Amino acid sequence: MNSRTNPDQSDNSSQVLYDAFIKELSNDDEVPAPMLQSLCRMNSSTETVEYSAAGDPDRVRNFNEDEIRQFLDRIYEPVLNPEKVHGFGYDEKTLKMWLLNEKTRDSFRLLGVVGMLGVGKTALCRLILNEKDVKQHYFPRILVTLSESKEPKSMEKVVERMLEHLGVEEGIIDTISRENKLPGLLYALHLRLKGKKFLIVLDDVNEKDPYYEMLACCLRDGHGFPKAHGGAVILNGRHEKAIKKIVGEGNVHGVELLSCHDDCWEIYQTLALGEDGIHLHPRIGEASQEVKEELKKKCGGLPLAARIMGELKYREKKTASTVTEQDPTENTAKTSGEGAKQDSPDAASAPTGSSLEQKP
Repeated sequence: MNSRTNPDQSDNSSQVLYDAFIKELSNDDEVPAPMLQSLCRMNSSTETVEYSAAGDPDRVRNFNEDEIRQFLDRIYEPVLNPEKVHGFGYDEKTLKMWLLNEKTRDSFRLLGVVGMLGVGKTALCRLILNEKDVKQHYFPRILVTLSESKEPKSMEKVVERMLEHLGVEEGIIDTISRENKLPGLLYALHLRLKGKKFLIVLDDVNEKDPYYEMLACCLRDGHGFPKAHGGAVILNGRHEKAIKKIVGEGNVHGVELLSCHDDCWEIYQTLALGEDGIHLHPRIGEASQEVKEELKKKCGGLPLAARIMGELKYREKKTASTVTEQDPTENTAKTSGEGAKQDSPDAASAPTGSSLEQKP
């Protein structure tokens, strides 16, 4: 990443939130650390993209657990509105081509979606599940997140979660699990899916989890997943080798970093503005292509990084607005627009109907 930051001028408040983000990751997460660490530092060479805490690099703030959890929830918040998802044009066409191929419409399909942390794999899968042509072809359509719980994950729990998403009552699932264990659960899944063109996304598949080998066996041999009616299962994860072992070499789609600075800008703006951003910071100009390109370089084309930057900027604006309300004479030049730059993210902050779930 081509970042113009000064490592000696770190924003302590942002660093606290970044550290909380890092603690959430498991040891095997491949974090682009230099990229994300730079997001929590002031940009001393330009004012076009800044995200320090109220502009004061020396200010140390103690965040409580609720504030930290709110920050983490915001950057990982699923984006359910297709209009707010950006940068997936090619990926969407590719997956649709696989899923809607007339030559294999009645055969069982296994697909893999792989990519680094924060690149938008889950957002892409949600987009596909809600795509008009896919909705007309597949039903039921569900996404099951395998990493929802920190507890050890068994294949029984995976199947139970699928049955829950398919509308089976909790009491019935508990009874089957208690009396018939995994064979009974798989049979119930088979009955629920039999005769249907189902589309199931298994999100965050990890080879190290206890369910992995049994899941591979079930998908390969058809246990629980009827193969004669044109159903499909998409496995989504960061570990390409693990996904390939199940779906096959030629059935894996890799999600790449964003190449368009406009997409990065839209993702950033959605979180930077917040729900009330337009009222706090009215639009006074459009961002230039140079500013958008600078933002893309800073986040390295990684949607999660753009979301972190946007959330940090939103918190900075919110803090600054609170200070101004408490003392209207403070920051007079800033609130009056004196010396403001047309090319800054502040200047270009306006609602966009666009973001990442996140390219969760």
